[in-house]
Amino acid sequence: MSFKNILIPFDFEAASERALDTALKIAKLVPDSNITVLHVLREIAVPATVEAFGGRIYSFKTGEKVTGSVYAKEIYHEMRSEVLKKLEKKKQKCEKDGISCQIVVINGDPREQILKYIQQQKIKIDLIVMGTAKRKGISKIIALGSIARNISENASCPVMLVH
Repeated sequence: MSFKNILIPFDFEAASERALDTALKIAKLVPDSNITVLHVLREIAVPATVEAFGGRIYSFKTGEKVTGSVYAKEIYHEMRSEVLKKLEKKKQKCEKDGISCQIVVINGDPREQILKYIQQQKIKIDLIVMGTAKRKGISKIIALGSIARNISENASCPVMLVH
């Protein structure tokens, strides 16, 4: 089996960095391989009480009072911009090693959006390489619902978990 198209769900944790390094090693072994670094930006919830009582928040961009939803949009766009800048460095790292790389930012719940992304691709994803934190004791039990576990159980392609 050839792992030509590799997806890396990336959350900027140390385990994701190790997953990227592992994916690069695999990609170097396969001619014309491709890496996609995917980040899922969680949606921002605006408390209903802010809107219900006509509350206004000061915009960090303009300093003017804005609605909660406008403020949330400003924060989302700022976060997306920062994520894209950071992911661009990951893309450069891949390309420096001679590997084609795309960066993708989508929003929503990572458990749902990663699987949805895989299903919607025209080019079949051959392998998912994702980081997962080592857990001990009670945190191991809590992690049973982790994103990595969900993806590994529901993905339509092989998944490599990197600690």
